[in-house]
Amino acid sequence: MKLGFIAGCALLASFSVADLKWTTDMTAAKKLAAKTKKLIFIDFHAEWCGPCKMLDKEVFKSAAGEKILKDFILVKQDVDREGRVLSQQLGVTGLPSLFVLPSLFVMSSTGTPILMSIGYMPATELQRFVDEAVKKSKAKTPTKKGG
Repeated sequence: MKLGFIAGCALLASFSVADLKWTTDMTAAKKLAAKTKKLIFIDFHAEWCGPCKMLDKEVFKSAAGEKILKDFILVKQDVDREGRVLSQQLGVTGLPSLFVLPSLFVMSSTGTPILMSIGYMPATELQRFVDEAVKKSKAKTPTKKGG
């Protein structure tokens, strides 16, 4: 009986979604991105933001979200806390705001986001968003999406 229970738990664990590794430390994210040459994906959110919570629960914590974002350096920035200054620098006007930044992003006139979007998006739209960001990063053409 115990062996069956353990095997069942192991089977369930194989279908569970491993959490993506997010950080709130932008300095560490920049260093890691420069080292790994990965793009930085930033989720600007707030504790009081309903669509932000939906995006986190329904997309970021799903198997699809994990697959879509697995190759990015992931940063969460609460606009009322650690993300207050950066959100102002990047011109965040609505939540959630998603940004993709180049791996060598520096806060200066040359530190232009590759792509940004405002508002909730399902996993299918997130896939299109990151695909477009990756394509633009290779072409080195900054663009704004959404509104």
